[in-house]
Amino acid sequence: MDALAELTLLEAADGFVARHIGPSDAEIAAMLHEVGAATLDDLAAKTVPPTILSNRALDLPPPIDEAGVLAELRGLAADNVVKKSLIGMGYHGTHTPPGAPHGQSANNGKPAPKAKPAKPHGQPPAEKKHEPETAAK
Repeated sequence: MDALAELTLLEAADGFVARHIGPSDAEIAAMLHEVGAATLDDLAAKTVPPTILSNRALDLPPPIDEAGVLAELRGLAADNVVKKSLIGMGYHGTHTPPGAPHGQSANNGKPAPKAKPAKPHGQPPAEKKHEPETAAK
């Protein structure tokens, strides 16, 4: 296939349906053989519960291409109304207590103890230097 033909395929001027990549007939046949079904209808009959299985045609709107979907979505988005965000404003009818004062442990009313400096992991404590006493003159 030449480059121009490949480019034409990539343009997909005929819409979404032509660009959809589904399984090939050989892949479908291999799948059906693997699961022990003769046809796709047979597979559906074996897997879909009879209480929800329907042979009626679906009442769907006609298909539209990607440009049509985008236009429809823009129309829906144009109906949106921007409102003031109330995120973080709390819930109606509830009381949110203030946070605990700095340095106070939860629920005990006593100040939190001061943190001790961390000791280096895996190192022995540093030895204290012993200096000989000198006589005062």
